Amino acid sequence: MPAYACAAGTVGRARCRNTASREGRCHEHPATVLAPAPDVVLMKFSINERRATELSAAGVSTRDVNWQERDQKHVAHAQAHDRQAHRYREVADSGVPVFGPDGLRDVGIGRAYQEINQEYGLRDVHLLPHRNGRMFVLVLTFEKSGASTTPSTEAAVLLAWILNSTYGFVHVWANPPQADGRVVHTVNCSHRADTVPKCVLLLNNEWFDAPLWDAEEMQ
Repeated sequence: MPAYACAAGTVGRARCRNTASREGRCHEHPATVLAPAPDVVLMKFSINERRATELSAAGVSTRDVNWQERDQKHVAHAQAHDRQAHRYREVADSGVPVFGPDGLRDVGIGRAYQEINQEYGLRDVHLLPHRNGRMFVLVLTFEKSGASTTPSTEAAVLLAWILNSTYGFVHVWANPPQADGRVVHTVNCSHRADTVPKCVLLLNNEWFDAPLWDAEEMQ
C-alpha cells in the first residue's frame, strides 16, 4: 500500500503533513487529537469533451474558472497555515495528500461513494474546463448540511457509470479549515478504465472509525 498521512490535527486544526504508519500516526503525534472530519467532500473527475457534452445535455451546467486566481487563493490559504504551497507539486495546494504525493493506482471508488452518500448530501454537480484546455472536470459537491440536489434521470445514469468505474490515478487531499471553519477534502480521479481495480478507496479508516480515508487491496 502507498504512504499514508498522519491523521493528527495540528495547530489550526489542519491535518499533519508527516507520513505515518498504517495505524495513522507519525512520531511527532503518537497521541494527538485527530484531524477534523471533512464538512465538505469534493469528488472531481477528469473527463473528455464527449462525456462533458453528454452531461451538459443531461442538465449539468458548465462554470468558468480562473485557474491563476484559484492558485493564488491556495497559496494564501497555505501561508495562513504556515505551509509551503508547492511542497508536493507545481500546482499550489494548502492541504496534505492523504496517500502520499503518488496517490493510489487502479482504484475502485464505488464503496467510498456509498459511504459519502450515506454521511453527506449531494449539494451540487457542475463541470469546469480543465486547466490543460483539452478536457473537463466534473465536480460533485457533498456537504453535511443544506438542501440536496437531484440530478435529472439522464444525468443520474451517467453519474452512476462514472462513480462505479475504476480509475488509474486517485489523489485524496485533506485541506486545512477555511476562513469560515469548514474543512474540505478533495478526491481527484483520472484515467477511467474498464478494468478490475487493484484496491478500493474507503472514506472511513478502520483504525479510527472516522471519515479520514483508507484504501483496501483487492484479494
